[in-house]
Amino acid sequence: MCLIEIKKSALKELSKIPSPYNKNIVNAIDALAENPRPRGVKKLKDEEAYRIRVADYRIITQLRIQ
Repeated sequence: MCLIEIKKSALKELSKIPSPYNKNIVNAIDALAENPRPRGVKKLKDEEAYRIRVADYRIITQLRIQ
């Protein structure tokens, strides 16, 4: 299981998203703890970041191995 850190600015934006979408996004973020590279994830060019789409929204993630 992985530790998930969410930026304060991301939490603020998440609170503005309407309820049905918000719940799906939160579920997708929670699922990242079990599988940080789920099906459909795309690597962003020239960055060590990945994008996951949930409806019309995108979740940008970075993996840090410690």
